[in-house]
Amino acid sequence: MENKELSLRFSLPSYVLLALSLLGGAGYEGFLVGGAVRDLLLGKEPHDYDMTTSATPEEMRKVFRDFRTVGTGIAHGTLTVLIEGHALEITTYRVDGTYTDARHPDAVRFTRSLYEDLARRDFTIGAMAYHPEYGLFDPYGGEGDLREGVLRAVGEPTRRFSEDALRILRGLRFASRFGFTIEEATACGMHALKESLARIAKERVREELVGLLCGAHAETVLRAHHAILEVVLPELTPTVGFAQKNPHHDYDVFEHTLHALSACPPDPVLRLAVLFHDLGKPACFFTDGDGVGHFYGHAQRSAEIADGVMRRLRFDNETRERVTLLVLKHDTPPAPETRQFRRMRSRYGDRFLLDFLAVVRADRTGQRAQLSAERERELESYEAAAEELLKTEERLSLKTLAVGGDDLIALGYARGKAIGEMLSRLLDEVLGGRLENTKEAIMAYLGEKTQIPIECERKFLIRMPDVAELCRLGAEKSEITQTYLDAPEGVTRRVRCRTFAKKTVYTQTTKRRLTAESAEEDEREITKKEYEALAKEKKAGTVPITKTRYTLPYEGHLLEFDVYPFWEKQAVLEIELEDEDTPYAIPDFVTVLREVTADYAYKNARLAQQVPQEEA
Repeated sequence: MENKELSLRFSLPSYVLLALSLLGGAGYEGFLVGGAVRDLLLGKEPHDYDMTTSATPEEMRKVFRDFRTVGTGIAHGTLTVLIEGHALEITTYRVDGTYTDARHPDAVRFTRSLYEDLARRDFTIGAMAYHPEYGLFDPYGGEGDLREGVLRAVGEPTRRFSEDALRILRGLRFASRFGFTIEEATACGMHALKESLARIAKERVREELVGLLCGAHAETVLRAHHAILEVVLPELTPTVGFAQKNPHHDYDVFEHTLHALSACPPDPVLRLAVLFHDLGKPACFFTDGDGVGHFYGHAQRSAEIADGVMRRLRFDNETRERVTLLVLKHDTPPAPETRQFRRMRSRYGDRFLLDFLAVVRADRTGQRAQLSAERERELESYEAAAEELLKTEERLSLKTLAVGGDDLIALGYARGKAIGEMLSRLLDEVLGGRLENTKEAIMAYLGEKTQIPIECERKFLIRMPDVAELCRLGAEKSEITQTYLDAPEGVTRRVRCRTFAKKTVYTQTTKRRLTAESAEEDEREITKKEYEALAKEKKAGTVPITKTRYTLPYEGHLLEFDVYPFWEKQAVLEIELEDEDTPYAIPDFVTVLREVTADYAYKNARLAQQVPQEEA
């Protein structure tokens, strides 16, 4: 038998040496093969040791009759032997038949030739065999390719990849992990047969995709071979070459994603989130009057795409939910000074807070060729704030709240949804620093408050928006008529008729103002007949308010653009918030004249009595 480097010696585990010795003593050849040999040559400790042998499965059973054996793949010649507490897979030399499913051979033929066995393997770096006595058997030059950092198919590339299309993705994973250059003919074979990947089981594609993404050289491999990945991830195609036309970005969407991947820790959840985080940008793109590109709502759209991709590739639910949430939140501006991190941690946990900041750092690092010193200091301040929070404060959640559902029931709260809403409200007050987390403080607070949910919003007088553009961005249009009714001082009552494209909804609402930004609100749906009867009880001195509302999701909030018939140049924008400390952003295409949250003249109840002159 031809061999190389007879003096080559590796330190092998005792159970491996024992298996080789038993096979040799019985008159059979036995060699380490595949990834174990590759890793040994790279100076790395193999994760596992696979062996190949001239013995058939039945002959192996006799050789290892004193050990437990499991027929994990008898039809293909594989027997698992348990030696010294280790599971060792040993496979008979074989020659594969045809591959009609582009994945598994229809039949195999056992052989006594190691050369024939190695000829069926995918890449030269995996087509080497080693025995401590005989040295390295390397008929296809795998050791040289390994030394030169080249990935080369064994024999004719198109034949190798037509036999098993998964080898295409496996090759990309190897290149990403080890930084190998894919030999030209091998790369051409991969691209020529890339469409056959559509026939591969989704679970196998998933595993290779994750391995590729977590490699140290994922950016380089994806840039050179993205066309292959697009077969199994067609959602990536629209991002390739898609110019962002935005001063905050040096790169197109795909290039930005690649740079962000390199700036991200090699954790599967984080790398997946970064790969998916901007998939929705092409669908949300538009340019303003100055030709600047914007992507309002892209985080929501990207999260929807990510969820679909991960369901298709059959990711486990926990991974899918973690990745999708990170994609959804990745564009949320970090604002630790407004207690955002405390709320985020409470709602999603410590791990999410750290993952969120890792994705934010990767995203912002990947925007420009050079991360500015100011941006670096900003990112460091976010990370320091999170570290300090995790180190010094207990995570607050509904479980750690000083009161529970039984306490609220004792106060007369009805079982069901109202209990959960009030507990969430109490937790938010504690997280916001407005309420101490003690039973005494919370019970005192409850004695002063009602069970009515709180509405919190900011209101701005704006220049009349381009309503056609709002609709193009996905805003939902509705026509509203609301009539104000008599109510005690400090309380507002109204009935509303709101007509959407295919339905009309009637509601009755009572509001009690708490602060300029927030109010307790009780709203219920009513029938058309009830609405018409209540509307007749219109408050004296008022007229019904009519307006057209355009509702647009933006960076985790709902933006409500109200266009009134009595103004031609101005409108009102309302942003719904979780509480008064919640950070928010206003789109660049909105021209704000001034904030009118605390200006009573722009409350709808006041507009029903008197309309201010236009300011635009």
